[in-house]
Amino acid sequence: MNKQQKDLLKRRYFKEGEDFKGMCKRVATKVSAAEDDLDKRKVLSNDYFDIMYNLDFLPNSPTLMPGDMLSACFVLPIEDSMESIFGTLKDMALVEKAGGGCGFSFSRLRPEGDTVQGTGGVSSGPLPFIEAYDAATHTIKQGGRRRGANMGVLRVDHPDIEKFVRYKTENDLPYFNLSVGATNEFMECAIRDEKLPLINPRNYQVWNDIKIWDYIEAEELLDLIAECAWRSGEPGMLFLDTINKDNPTPSLEEIETCNPCGETPLLPYESCNLGSINLANHLREGEIDCNKLESTVRTAVKFLDNVIDVNDYPLPEIEEATQKTRKIGLGVMGWAETLIRIGVPYDSPAAQKLAETLMCTINDIAHDESWAIARRKGAYPKCADEIATRNATLTTIAPTGSISQIAGTTPGIEPLFAREYTHTDADGNVSSYKFDFVKGAPDEVAVTAHEIAPIDHIKMQAAFQKYTDNAVSKTINLPHDATVEDVKDAYIQAWQRGCKGITVYRDGSRGEQVINSADKEIDAKDIKEDKQYYMKDNPVSVQDRPPRAKGVTTEYQSGCGKLYITINENDAGAPIETFLNNGSHGGCKSMTEGLSRMVSLALRAGVDVGEVIDQLQSAQTCSACVANEADGRSCPDIVGRALGSKENQKTLGELKEGYFSSLPTEKCPECGNKLINAEGCQECMMCGYSKC
Repeated sequence: MNKQQKDLLKRRYFKEGEDFKGMCKRVATKVSAAEDDLDKRKVLSNDYFDIMYNLDFLPNSPTLMPGDMLSACFVLPIEDSMESIFGTLKDMALVEKAGGGCGFSFSRLRPEGDTVQGTGGVSSGPLPFIEAYDAATHTIKQGGRRRGANMGVLRVDHPDIEKFVRYKTENDLPYFNLSVGATNEFMECAIRDEKLPLINPRNYQVWNDIKIWDYIEAEELLDLIAECAWRSGEPGMLFLDTINKDNPTPSLEEIETCNPCGETPLLPYESCNLGSINLANHLREGEIDCNKLESTVRTAVKFLDNVIDVNDYPLPEIEEATQKTRKIGLGVMGWAETLIRIGVPYDSPAAQKLAETLMCTINDIAHDESWAIARRKGAYPKCADEIATRNATLTTIAPTGSISQIAGTTPGIEPLFAREYTHTDADGNVSSYKFDFVKGAPDEVAVTAHEIAPIDHIKMQAAFQKYTDNAVSKTINLPHDATVEDVKDAYIQAWQRGCKGITVYRDGSRGEQVINSADKEIDAKDIKEDKQYYMKDNPVSVQDRPPRAKGVTTEYQSGCGKLYITINENDAGAPIETFLNNGSHGGCKSMTEGLSRMVSLALRAGVDVGEVIDQLQSAQTCSACVANEADGRSCPDIVGRALGSKENQKTLGELKEGYFSSLPTEKCPECGNKLINAEGCQECMMCGYSKC
């Protein structure tokens, strides 16, 4: 293990005086204690130790950490009463204090403006209560080692849905991810451009009377959801009918929400403990070692099932609900590393086919092992199947932010975020790192997240979802210049392909200055097309360069080293040309020279500097710039920011601050490395810290 892995383990997982071997032994002993037979307990304890110590499999973080509460995922119910709302708030505090994350559906709360019986007042709607839950989470640090994280869901037919959709583009809600609970009816109405009825939940819950509150244009609502996600990455979407089609216990209740990262739909008070197989550790001579994989899957299923019985639940209602269905979630990590090692591009049909085959195999083996455990210990109490299994659900694809770092592999089923990255320690020392498996790999194989088309992200998620009981955690990355329509299309594609939810993130969208409406975007596009048409038939002359021009040279940091940008101006103070020079370790000199010449040509041809900046800053993100905390997302973006600095008289420090907030690249409070966006949360690639 490298220093970063050891530091993460020491800081968050080890008991005092413990090492990795000791941690694995502690966890294996605790989990195997669920077995009554002492010989069986000893055998399983050794098996559990082996798969963890060899990094073939790791459970979710709470199971590894010191403490008695071992699950990560919980859903708590909220009914339309003050007693329920604030009773659940208390329950949330107990769950998060123990180290868990919570999902909530606020869909049962009456809308803003509805009458409150008994007081004659009017309801404030769900949003103020979401704010109250967020504020309460602020005061809680999970188990002393993790920050609180929540998921808030509102059905798409709730009368307050538009306010909910807009909320995180206009307000701060740091401890909540928000997702719209979308129905098939809504998606079909949006595609057919029909109206969707909005329903007051109080009417059909109290009086079983589906009274229509109002109607809304479904396509306009989908456009609004897409626009807000285009701006900030939220809200996500949960496809409720797709989720409930696979609900293994429909007689208990419908599923209304999920855990904070979206991969585990649960009923009220249910919990689910997760674990992930390190696929990269199951390769032999460039192929999946099927025998080893089967052995790991079977041992991992036994492990996760035993966690249910040794777990110390924060609430008796959670223990009761969890024992009824005994849901577990076995998933994978290291998928990108696996593909790179076997030479298959992430965005290829071959990778999608392999994902289906692999997950089908894992799911089948997991169910077979659960059936075998049921023969020995009994099926889950609410099982209605003739072929009874021990667990209502077996498989889940989780983000694996921290445990993938412990394992030294790529998270979940995500592609590479960057080929290289840097780490800044507490003393300001900067070190560069690169995954060993990337060295020598062709660019088309070692492809990064922002180099993959959105549809290929969705196809990969759908491939894994096809044979996953619960859901799949996956970020659909879009380039900076993606449109609102691209986001909308991603939602439709994900729904049509059978995904249970979707999270999109447009590169650089967080904290960025954005347009106010889709109409303005269309108008701006039309203006640009008009200008291009005019210039085609009315060629402009390029001004001669003056014999003498004054300017300023500023040093910037690119993805490859120093970049010196000189901006010269005319007598009126307008920029007329740029000169770009690379430092001694500074990347492609011919590219920067060509870029400099074209920018100068455009400026001397009279193109508005704002248009030039807009084009430069729309260039695709360079992974080296992101990884090395450059002064822009790419060299063209850096030049655009330099021109913007000249135009707006901003300092370099202000430029950097604006850039890092727009990525976002907030510093990790634990190790100082940059934070990246994943599933609506910000995660540190180095130490495993995360916040939502």
